[in-house]
Amino acid sequence: MYDLVVLGGGSAGFAAAIKASELGARVVIVNAGLPPGGTCVNVGCVPTKFLVKAAEALRWAQAYFPEANLKPSLRRLLAEAAETSAMLRKEKYVDLLDYYGIEYIEGRGVLAGPGRVMVEGRGVLEGKRVVVATGSRPAVPNIKGLGEVGYYTNQRLFDLGEPSSVVFVGGGAVAVELAQALNRLGVKTAIVARGRLLKYEEEMASQFVEEVLKEEGVEVVRDEAVAVRRADGGVEVETRAGRRLRAEALFVAAGRVPNSEVAGGLLELNSDGSIRVNKRLETSMPGVYAAGDVAGGV
Repeated sequence: MYDLVVLGGGSAGFAAAIKASELGARVVIVNAGLPPGGTCVNVGCVPTKFLVKAAEALRWAQAYFPEANLKPSLRRLLAEAAETSAMLRKEKYVDLLDYYGIEYIEGRGVLAGPGRVMVEGRGVLEGKRVVVATGSRPAVPNIKGLGEVGYYTNQRLFDLGEPSSVVFVGGGAVAVELAQALNRLGVKTAIVARGRLLKYEEEMASQFVEEVLKEEGVEVVRDEAVAVRRADGGVEVETRAGRRLRAEALFVAAGRVPNSEVAGGLLELNSDGSIRVNKRLETSMPGVYAAGDVAGGV
């Protein structure tokens, strides 16, 4: 019997596990999918900010030393970003398991009832409390031809290689950051977004960001992508208004979907699929809590 069973090995899950361990609890983390650390350290904040800083440094270097004719290798930068992610994953997550005496199980877990988690290949784990912190994954929009064309998401960032051009579907932080960074690194980029960029930010900030992107050469198309197809060795994105944008690679960054399937149909969900919680992060099941991207408000 554990004092706490944590479903998910991302930042929210680790924070809960560490605090519980500090209070003397016997804790186990059950994790599947991304390595320990979840989205941020593996395929989110860390590698994207690595590219953003590299692109910023290159921009300044090109401005002050144009005669150097600097030509970065995106493939090499992605490899270095992956190494940085691996280093931080070990230092900030993996090494802490032994330090705090937290047990770690690699495997898919599903909530099986109050205090019960079914782990594939391991059977049922029992705990006095359960925290569901399974995060989210990239949303896949309903675009004709998307499944046949092949595309990248942040979870496949390190596979991007060395494309000459990339078209992004989506206008959130991921698309905006990467489109600008790649453009500064010499990759022609375009963004197709249904509404304004960064819709959760102030409209003034959104407009400013769009102006900066355009000034730097990023094409911004305010329209909905309705179809994609293979064309000239790359991809072609068709918008509702009839625009056609071609690029070597397609990157989908159209929002996130909560990984709430682990609730096993036992917890109340919100309309967006997130697990419904109250101000104490309690779910509809006694003794079961939810935190991080998988959790939503009342």
